[in-house]
Amino acid sequence: MEDQAETIVKQAVKAGAQDAVAEVVVDRSYQIRFAQNAPVIVNEWRRTVGSVFLVRNRRVVTGDITDFDKVPQILANLMKAAKASPENPDYRGIAEGPFQYRRATVDRKIVALGDGSDHVEAAVNGVPHAALPQLLERGLRGG
Repeated sequence: MEDQAETIVKQAVKAGAQDAVAEVVVDRSYQIRFAQNAPVIVNEWRRTVGSVFLVRNRRVVTGDITDFDKVPQILANLMKAAKASPENPDYRGIAEGPFQYRRATVDRKIVALGDGSDHVEAAVNGVPHAALPQLLERGLRGG
């Protein structure tokens, strides 16, 4: 994803931005629907979204990118929006680098779960019905 963000910044500068920052995030989501204490539907989806911050002559605009095939058109539209926007007298530029950031660590146990439905089913089936009121009461009290 870093490559996509870097590409977006390079294309933004080529389109006329004097400053540009981009971030690309991949979000994986899971949904499990239960009926009668059994999982009946498991959905998984993945969404990639880019955010871009552009400046042209102290005119600041931001936007999101969900279709990466349309990055040049989106950047062109943002540049048009920047030209039509008023100058931001408080804008002082982007901090100079180079910067070094630690890579975010990933919990490999979570990644290895796959769809996770077997763990949810085990959790649902593993709690005796007689114990549920006590668990709920403890949960509501926070202890």
